[in-house]
Amino acid sequence: NCMAQGTSTSSSSSSSARPLPPPASIFERIPKPPAVIRPPEEDAMDLFKALASPSDVPLQFVHAARANIKETRTWEMLSASAVKSLRYLRMNEVAAILHSCAQVSWRDEHLLTGLSEAMRCGADLRRGTVRDYALACQSLRRLGFCPWDGALRPIVTEMRFRLRR
Repeated sequence: NCMAQGTSTSSSSSSSARPLPPPASIFERIPKPPAVIRPPEEDAMDLFKALASPSDVPLQFVHAARANIKETRTWEMLSASAVKSLRYLRMNEVAAILHSCAQVSWRDEHLLTGLSEAMRCGADLRRGTVRDYALACQSLRRLGFCPWDGALRPIVTEMRFRLRR
């Protein structure tokens, strides 16, 4: 008898009421921010220029060289950001930037002069390793760039010192 009553109530209620949609999940109830539409000229490099810290610059050079990016605009923006952050670069980062430039044959005189000067300062302060100086000098040679003689003397002196130890 109980079974019959349960069956009759469920059949009468299902015919009179429509099924309710499932409740929205918590994620569907969170308001979504409006879509940001950027103009085409504002791309990843513009964001990099605006948001990059000095420690990001060498990594961007390395990754651009590994990806074999040849776009002039990209390398111009990377060069400008490197020149701005020269005072913060360590010797291994200077060598990595020079090596990346040599890999893609990017020859920016302003950048190369600044990096050569950073190498000279690093050598004067006895920063860097023989590998750093060798990689940097090899990269400058591959790019066909010779800084003024005064920039090379401290580097040669530092390399002699390190190789004798």
